[in-house]
Amino acid sequence: MVGAPAAAEAVRIARSNPSLRIGLHLVVIEGPTVLPPAKVPDLVNAAGQFPSAQFMLGLNYFFRPRIRRQLRAEIRAQFAAFAATGLTLDHANAHKHMHLHRRWGAMMLDIGRAFGLRRIRVPAEPPAILERCGTPAGWGDKMLYRWTDLLRRQARAAGIVSNDHCFGLAWSGHMTS
Repeated sequence: MVGAPAAAEAVRIARSNPSLRIGLHLVVIEGPTVLPPAKVPDLVNAAGQFPSAQFMLGLNYFFRPRIRRQLRAEIRAQFAAFAATGLTLDHANAHKHMHLHRRWGAMMLDIGRAFGLRRIRVPAEPPAILERCGTPAGWGDKMLYRWTDLLRRQARAAGIVSNDHCFGLAWSGHMTS
């Protein structure tokens, strides 16, 4: 999260661990913007924070061209801020899996390629394996898993590699700042 308060410390830690693969965790929900709020007034509040209303954000990102232009500028600014660190971009993903949004995911891939993006992390946690681990997978988990195919297809069409599966999502959310 290049706009987050601890970003400089994270960069310092990353530089002291040169074998660590560093990714950009893009923020377009529940977090700070990189651009000044005046440049993206329809995306953030006066303090430069994205709202947390995921459904409404998704609708706005899909249907409102003015918001999409601002979103494109913010995504570009976050990739540029990462590039300015001098770290090698290994992959990208998004806070709250917002890159699963059809238009937003396409923007991330398009803009990211210009900054050397070659890999993305798709939040595809197989429900059958969760159930074997004792974590019941509800219909939402199963739908999310199927929805990840769209992002994977977009990535493949853009020449960007994605993972087949990831693990730990079902157990996330137990950390605090």
